[in-house]
Formats: sequence, C-alpha cells, structure tokens
Amino acid sequence: ERRPCVLVGGDNMALPASLVSQIGYRCHPSLYTEGDPGEKVELVAGSGVLMTRGQLMNCHLCAGVKHKVLLRRLLATFFDRNTLANSCGTGIRSSTNDPSRKPLDNRVLNTVKLYCQNFAPNFKESEMNVIAADMCTNARRVRKRWLPKIQSLLPDSL
Repeated sequence: ERRPCVLVGGDNMALPASLVSQIGYRCHPSLYTEGDPGEKVELVAGSGVLMTRGQLMNCHLCAGVKHKVLLRRLLATFFDRNTLANSCGTGIRSSTNDPSRKPLDNRVLNTVKLYCQNFAPNFKESEMNVIAADMCTNARRVRKRWLPKIQSLLPDSL
C-alpha cells in the first residue's frame, strides 16, 4: 500500500484510522485528534525539540509502520542536506578524511532517536546511528555529483 507523503485536505487533520489500526498509539499524542498543522509540538516531552504538527504528521504518513523510514524522515525534517553533508553523523566514528566535520546537534539527534525507540522499542540505537551516518554520507555523494554540474552553469566571471 502506497501512502501519500504530503498533507492534503482540510486545515485540521488526524492520523487516518487505517494507520492507527496498524501502529496503535505509539505516535505523538497530538496526532490522534484533529488539530492545526502549523501548531508547534515538542517531539519528546521536556526535550525542547519542536516541530510543527504537520511536519510530524507527514513523517508518520510517509513511514507507515516502518520505523527506519520514520527515523530518516525525522532527520531530514530537522537537518537539511547541506547540514548532513557537513556532518559526521553521530560523531562516534571520527572522520579521518575531514576533521572539520562535526556531529549533528546531539540534543536533536538524541530526541529523534528516543521518539523512534518509543515508536519501535526493538529499534537499536546502533542501527539508528548507522542510518544517521549513512544519511550524511549520501548527502555528501549528492553534493559531489551536483557541484560540477552547478559550476558548469555559472558564468565564467564568477
């Protein structure tokens, strides 16, 4: 079953009943009742890490029951491709190629991982760290591929 990854419809939305029947009540509590997509919600209580209700809803609609997709969607919401490309993920494996690469914001990363562990209790932290590092590597690959193309489009005077 293919899920839409963009919020459509009315101003107020809640998780579809078909998805709730598959995943139960493991998502953020605000997603089970209709509400304003622009409302800021704290991903994990007390974390101070905020995102809009619509962004979180979109992550869950895209992920469905897949916890790894949920992690990737949440990380992509908090960190743009450039931030990912300039990062070494979790900082666990030091970057020998480029020591200037810093780990992703630890507070945000740990909050996202905790949220995903609440969603899927068997989701190991080591798996999450690999996914975060993989996203950083992929962002660098994309940037490396596109830089020559972008430079060829620029006028010679730059």
